[in-house]
Amino acid sequence: MNSIKVVMPVVALVIVFLLGNWLFPFSMISFNKSYSYDQDNVSGREFLKEYKVAKAFAKEQETDKVSIAVLDFYHTIDHSYIIELGKQSISKQSLYSLQLALEQNRKSFMKLLADDNVDLSIDSKQSLLFAINEIESTENQLKDLQQLPLKRSDLRRSIRNTLVTLVFACELTDHFYHSYIDQR
Repeated sequence: MNSIKVVMPVVALVIVFLLGNWLFPFSMISFNKSYSYDQDNVSGREFLKEYKVAKAFAKEQETDKVSIAVLDFYHTIDHSYIIELGKQSISKQSLYSLQLALEQNRKSFMKLLADDNVDLSIDSKQSLLFAINEIESTENQLKDLQQLPLKRSDLRRSIRNTLVTLVFACELTDHFYHSYIDQR
């Protein structure tokens, strides 16, 4: 009888712990700190097609400070969860790595604005500012994903929103690079 009184609370505590682990995958009590995300294949394929064209265009151009910064940004995208279609596991560490890489990309884009040796038209500067703003927005969303105790359903929506802002940042970067190349 005494053993049942001891076992029942322990079993209840284990069940609550496991449920908390499942509901809040990035919480402090979570073991794995990862989330299995299933990306939308339709919009993902469309983005990948446009992305590959933009990346190929950037690789074909003459190497300068701007092309190096843009290709570095594309390298960051290549190593992010945005490129993989279908179900994938996204860890807290991969979100942090992506956040740091995007921060570096944003800083290198900001250096382009301040560099007197880089000749940017007003349209190119405006496009670059939009891209920088979107990258910063993505960084902030990645920070929130890591720090806020989100439920599984909220986490899915937040990852999807982060993915959308990252896709938009890629489109803005491509627009900036095309306007830069056109003005040369």
